[in-house]
Amino acid sequence: MYILIVAVFIGTLLYFNAKINSLTKENAILNNNNKAYEQELENLEDSLISKRVTYEMTVRELNNSKNKIVKELNNARKEIGIKDKQIKELTHFNSTITLDTTIMVNINEECEFDTVIEYNPQTVFKVAITKIDTNTVLRHSADISGSFNAYTYESTEWKESNFFKRLFLFRWKKYHYESNVLASDNALIKIKDFKVIKVIN
Repeated sequence: MYILIVAVFIGTLLYFNAKINSLTKENAILNNNNKAYEQELENLEDSLISKRVTYEMTVRELNNSKNKIVKELNNARKEIGIKDKQIKELTHFNSTITLDTTIMVNINEECEFDTVIEYNPQTVFKVAITKIDTNTVLRHSADISGSFNAYTYESTEWKESNFFKRLFLFRWKKYHYESNVLASDNALIKIKDFKVIKVIN
């Protein structure tokens, strides 16, 4: 009889321990994704360096997501033949250049000019008007380049942000995040959006 009671007690402890571990893991993932979403909202128009926390999603969540960017990423990886069991991580970034320039142009009697607008060595525009026979021809060329470097690192944050509460309640645990930085070497390129998704089990 005692053996049965002890076995039931141990079984119950093991069950609740597994349940607590599962809920703790779920809470950590929810907190992580909430942090990623908050950071995404804060940094939507970051111009040079964009920082984001990695989203954590299961394949099922990936396939059922209503988020436009996640759906586009997921559909694209299916189109190129990456299967559910193969996918590990997805990354998206969207950038743009918007420039408005007013320049003085000296036009000769034949209405011809040729000018170069160089914002930096990676962003160069050429504009020219020439006469070909009786036709006036406008030529425009744009040479825009930029390389992007991505870095992933671990960042932490106290679960209890108030120091005195931490001290009094002895709560010294931290949330751990996988953070990402995307940097362009062309300062004129604005990173409009940036998202990293890690596929978890």
